[in-house]
Amino acid sequence: MIPRIQNWARSERGDFVIFTHPRGEADGVIRYCERVRPVRTLEEQLAIVVPAFRDASTSAIVELTTHEGEAAAMVTVRATCEGAPFALVIGTVFGDDFQSTLSATTTVTTSVDDLERLVRSALAHDALALGVRRRAARHVGPMGWTRETHGFVTEWIAPSQDAVIRVAPCEPHTTHDPLAMFVAVALEEGRVFDAADGPYDLPSAGGETWSAWRLTGRNADRELLCDVAILHDAHYDYAVTLESLHELAHARYRDAFTAVLASVKPRASIRCSSDAVLAASAHWAL
Repeated sequence: MIPRIQNWARSERGDFVIFTHPRGEADGVIRYCERVRPVRTLEEQLAIVVPAFRDASTSAIVELTTHEGEAAAMVTVRATCEGAPFALVIGTVFGDDFQSTLSATTTVTTSVDDLERLVRSALAHDALALGVRRRAARHVGPMGWTRETHGFVTEWIAPSQDAVIRVAPCEPHTTHDPLAMFVAVALEEGRVFDAADGPYDLPSAGGETWSAWRLTGRNADRELLCDVAILHDAHYDYAVTLESLHELAHARYRDAFTAVLASVKPRASIRCSSDAVLAASAHWAL
């Protein structure tokens, strides 16, 4: 839930909490819903919203992190509605299987920047109290590969079907060795590794360093090569693997693997939820 907004009227309608500018809805209104399913990216939301307006233009999507460490994003749409200028700021905070959504509108063109700042602050203070938990790893997959998801696990299958990059969930720190856990799970699934070479270092998006190992083994009667990369930060363990059936495929997809590693965004440190009252810009709030 986002905090109260100083001087703005607060009301509830169904699942929505609505904040209205002191001078009325034309100057500004914010609609917030804490639990929305299914989860849609801002690109998907824009594809639904933009065709409803004339002469619509959109800003770049801004990625944010809330005070609780959750991923968030916002975007602004400027358009014409019933012959008058109109601005819509869309914001969202991504949970695991849901998102909280926020839409803010104004017909006062000089107030758009103020509205954007208020939305940014509201998203940052959105308190979902989800805590440190197992969660999907944010990353960018290789172009042309097929994506499959299994719970919090994401698999990217090579176009030629001879390799897979598997992005495991972010796991809260435990006393278990992530590499040993990976080998144990692989054994349960029928993959047996005989040798390991490493560790060696690979860069990450957050400036930390991945520790990687090359494992060799077999799956049934077939050769199996696997690179396992593991990263630790203040709260989580991350693991990404590249598995292939022969050395040629492994070499071919090495760059795709390192690109996925470089794209993984470590989850932000969890900070305490805030019960602050948001303050709009003084010249706009009254």
